[in-house]
Amino acid sequence: MKNDSIRYYRDRNTFFLRGTCNLCIAKDKRVKEDDTIFIHSGGVETVPKGTGLLTSIPIRYLCIFKAPASTLFITASKTDVQILFHHAMPLSHADMCDIADLISNTLVSDLNYSKQHSTDIIVSYSISDSNENAHVALMFIKNVVIHGVIRAQQHVQNRPSFQIFIPSEGEGKKEVPKGKWHEWTPEGCPYYPCHHIANQICDYCYCPFYPCYDEELGACITSSKGEKVWSCETCALLHHPAVAMYLREHPTASLAELKELLAEQNE
Repeated sequence: MKNDSIRYYRDRNTFFLRGTCNLCIAKDKRVKEDDTIFIHSGGVETVPKGTGLLTSIPIRYLCIFKAPASTLFITASKTDVQILFHHAMPLSHADMCDIADLISNTLVSDLNYSKQHSTDIIVSYSISDSNENAHVALMFIKNVVIHGVIRAQQHVQNRPSFQIFIPSEGEGKKEVPKGKWHEWTPEGCPYYPCHHIANQICDYCYCPFYPCYDEELGACITSSKGEKVWSCETCALLHHPAVAMYLREHPTASLAELKELLAEQNE
């Protein structure tokens, strides 16, 4: 199975999403391919290469919302909002435009933004070897946008927020599943320690390589819902202190590079 890995990370002023993507810029419906998408808060004189959004909000207040098959990256105040919607599967041009229009309309009709406010949107998807376009549940996306923007407006912690949507039992395949949002924080995690290694590091609890499809690290299993999913339950690679610190300093490091580093540490 091919995996065109998408990686996201931030530095002091910029959030980066890297990997081969097709993207649609909402303001003009222009579609292009790029390997770097960003949200930048450092001013126009330091804008990085790639395609992106400018924000007046410090990037440390970025909020990330991971829903089934898609992830939204949002910075928001009452007058300024930037949204990068990324889908894991291919989208048609029409679907990309529909999602962009839906988000734009939701900002106006449900969240009281106006044309005088700064509202910028990019819709993207990962380019892969699949020829099948994903099914898009617009109503669910609308719910995620409303939840995400309100939460981003309220975010005051001095670090990004990461939330993941957990469907209720039996809701996973529904068009608009019921469920709850869980915000990951490094403090008070009920699963710690999950890998039982010395000095376990949890910076990459939600692995930036998932799903890596590396059979030395994990395996495809059948979930309780009868679906094939990639399980990394036995993988502790990014929890080793030396590996986590290296990835923090070298955010574009490859999986092979990190595996080699761990092997050297274990010699």
